[in-house]
This record gives sequence, C-alpha cells and structure tokens, in this order.
Amino acid sequence: MAGPADLARIWHDFIGGRLRVDSTVSDADRHYVFMSIHKTAGEFLNDRETTVLGRVLCGEQQKAVAPELEMACSTASKWYTSALEKLGFRRRPLPLPLVIAAQTRKADRALPVAARCADLFSDDEPRVLLSIPRPAIGRQSLTCAEEEVAAYLAEGDSRWQIAIKRTKSAQTIACQLRGVYSKLQVRGRYDLVRKGVELGWFC
Repeated sequence: MAGPADLARIWHDFIGGRLRVDSTVSDADRHYVFMSIHKTAGEFLNDRETTVLGRVLCGEQQKAVAPELEMACSTASKWYTSALEKLGFRRRPLPLPLVIAAQTRKADRALPVAARCADLFSDDEPRVLLSIPRPAIGRQSLTCAEEEVAAYLAEGDSRWQIAIKRTKSAQTIACQLRGVYSKLQVRGRYDLVRKGVELGWFC
C-alpha cells in the first residue's frame, strides 16, 4: 500500500548506498523508480561529492558553485561526475523522482509534491517503489510546444530525444528550449525541475 514518501530520507539512503535503483518506468500519470534495499551500504559519496551534487541538482550551475567552494570549475565537474558514477548514473539521466528528492533534502522542508512510496517484496528481497506525478505544467506564458518540450526535459530527455518524440529537428527543439528558459528564467533541467516544483507541476 503506497503512502506519502519521505523524499529527504529516500535521498539520504540513496546517496548513502542503502537504496540502489533497479529500474524505472512511467505510465500516463506517474514516474516510478524501483529500488532495492541493501543492509550494507555501497560506496559512500565523500563530502565534496555530496555538496557539489546536491547543489547542482537543485539548479545551481557548476561554474557558480565552484568559486563558492573555493575550487576550480574543473574540480567541481570532477566531483559531480564522480558522484554520479558512484550512484550508477554516469551515462544516463537521474530519474525525476530522485532529482526532486535531492531538492527536498536541500530545502530541508516538505515541497509541494505528491510523492508516494511503497514497500515491496520481489524474490523475497525487500524493495522500495517511489513515484511522483508526471509534470502538469499549465501555460505560465509557454506555448503548447514549449510546454511539451519543458515536460520532456524535466523528465530527463535530451534535446535529440525530444526531437524524435516530437518529430522536429534538434534545432527547432533548441529554439523552443531557449524560449522555455527565457520565459521561466531557468538554466537547464535541474533548475527547470526546481521551478516546476515551485509552480506546482507535481502536486
């Protein structure tokens, strides 16, 4: 039976190695992440990795984070890449439910997100199922095309993947993304997700 999810706790357990992503799936209404539970934690992130990853996932740019942490941009990039690699997401996008979980952890407060969590057993192994609604954007000055592109980006699709889904050129999608960034005053996927949470896209 699914109930409200403690997103901050889930993020803490995920970066600590207690929860590991097995698979993800989406339907017309929600995004789902299936995670296995491990009594022995995996490779923990160090303090630098945890800090840089958390701030980037909350929408900050690496080039802005680096000087505040008194490090070069290349060093910040190294810690960010290292953190994703340890978590198993070096070459694939972090699932949207976990991005929002990271933002909840950073905010240190409940965010307006209808996140659900359920304990499962598969092959006698305990698992956790985390889900959030798919983004319900509403116009907020965006065109229909920009709204659709924004949703795909928030969900983790690249510009080229969005182009295939919308049967448009990558250049067209890039232009529409610039419109999204300008109108919502955001930079990149994680900042878009942060803004979407504020605007109630995931309630």
